[in-house]
Amino acid sequence: MGSSAVGFAVLDALADAGYPHELKVAGRVHGWARQDLAALRAAARHPERIHLLDYVPDLVSLYQRADVFLMASRYEGFGLTALEAMACGVPVVAFDNSSITEVVGGGGVLVPDGDAVAMTRAVRRLLDNPLLAAEQKEAGLRHVGRFTWQRTAAVHAEVYSMVAQA
Repeated sequence: MGSSAVGFAVLDALADAGYPHELKVAGRVHGWARQDLAALRAAARHPERIHLLDYVPDLVSLYQRADVFLMASRYEGFGLTALEAMACGVPVVAFDNSSITEVVGGGGVLVPDGDAVAMTRAVRRLLDNPLLAAEQKEAGLRHVGRFTWQRTAAVHAEVYSMVAQA
């Protein structure tokens, strides 16, 4: 199941359980994928709650209005959006795969890769327990502090130095 299909399945499960939430999918969609994404949305049980936003110029505002950020990607080279969400104080639920394991780490909730049911359970726990959501928000804010430009530059410099000495 692709990342959009998982997100749509999570939203459908939440709606079926009586949660009032909506899913907002931000980001440009390549022309070749638009039709497939629209078909996935149309096949969802609650397509009226799925909003395909395309490019969003003010992601910070979108993140800050979210109760939970889903990272349903099956592979990420880095996973910047999860860090952005944590930096905005949004609890993150993500698949435990690729770089996401390190990027989200203890700052979010990791669930088995591809497991939409586990993702739904994790989201429900956060929505049902404001104290847990607040704790996760704080954990995310602490965790995201590890990812600074200074640290990035230092790690790159170290790698370059090792390569130059080899």
